[in-house]
Amino acid sequence: MTADSPLSNHLGCNGIIVTSDKRTILIKRSKSVSIGKSTYATSVGASMKAKYALDGHQAFTLPGLKHAILCEIEDELKIPAKHITDLLFLAAYRDLVEGGKPQLAFAAYTSLTSDDVLINFTESLSRKTAACWDKESMELEDGKTLLPIDISDLPHAVISQNAIKVRVGKQSRKLPMMPSAIATIIFFIMYLDNGGIEQ
Repeated sequence: MTADSPLSNHLGCNGIIVTSDKRTILIKRSKSVSIGKSTYATSVGASMKAKYALDGHQAFTLPGLKHAILCEIEDELKIPAKHITDLLFLAAYRDLVEGGKPQLAFAAYTSLTSDDVLINFTESLSRKTAACWDKESMELEDGKTLLPIDISDLPHAVISQNAIKVRVGKQSRKLPMMPSAIATIIFFIMYLDNGGIEQ
């Protein structure tokens, strides 16, 4: 955040993307990220950027927050805002692993299929590699491996403090996760259990 921004706290956002074929996309974090190395994360796990969230008066507004999240979705999963059909805030909480850092959990629905997302993501990484990105630029990517999960399997997942065990394809797999990612999945399951609409 900029020094003159009214938003002084470092705000994180963690999101579940729901594709048109009723799947969500997990991402395996690389070994170069600052936290959660080689663990699986939700579709989006990012910090709020002032350049996306603040308006012309350097004020933090709800439309600015939504715009910032749409930008993070595009940055992290390469899904343009025009393909996001709905954006829902699930919860606000503090992550004790990161010293009480404030976090927002959200769900976003896209008109793209999971295959569309995987193809767009892979092609984007290929273009960056071909453009000879330097090491620092490549480290901006949380990871290079995406894992689609059927939304209907999430309520049946076995959830522990640092992992979830969930069906991936035809087999059950234990996926190591940071608490903030697990919390986001739990918030999403609660949303579904409380009558959340699968669009």
